[in-house]
Amino acid sequence: MRKLISRAFLPVALLAPLVALGMALWVAPRPASAASAHRRAGESRLTAVDAAALRQRLGALKGKVVVLNVWATWCGPCVSEFPGLVKFDRAYRRRGVTVIGLSMDDPSRAQQVVPPFLARNGARFTVYALKPVDPGSVVGVVDKGWTGAIPMTYVIDRSGQVRTRLVGARGYDDFEAAIRPLLRG
Repeated sequence: MRKLISRAFLPVALLAPLVALGMALWVAPRPASAASAHRRAGESRLTAVDAAALRQRLGALKGKVVVLNVWATWCGPCVSEFPGLVKFDRAYRRRGVTVIGLSMDDPSRAQQVVPPFLARNGARFTVYALKPVDPGSVVGVVDKGWTGAIPMTYVIDRSGQVRTRLVGARGYDDFEAAIRPLLRG
């Protein structure tokens, strides 16, 4: 009787370690592709801009519709609108719309606070930090009358002209409505 039970459980005893190994390999983290590893590495540092650098970068985007979002990690309304902006970027990136963030976080702390915020939110669009200059001079590249209000979103047409200013926290539908007329034709 004892031999019969041993023989019956032998296949189970032999298969159990293989099943455990298979399960371990199935749930183990997969190695990141070179592109995604490079993307994460690129997101770990922000490029700091002043007015001249922002003007040059926006100039290089002529021919595209640009959504420039001015925000900060310490701004509650900015934080609440951010998931909608990320969703919008994912939906419109392949349709010729470029989303750019301009962080108003303190230049001395931006490198420490902004990249983790972007990672938590799954943001894949370009975000610039400020150089230690007057924020008004940088935002003044697109809005000379900027009062310092954030979040502030500027929708820029293909010729580089600001077509819409969205003041305060907005959602996906607001971003979509603002760019839709610019995608026609």
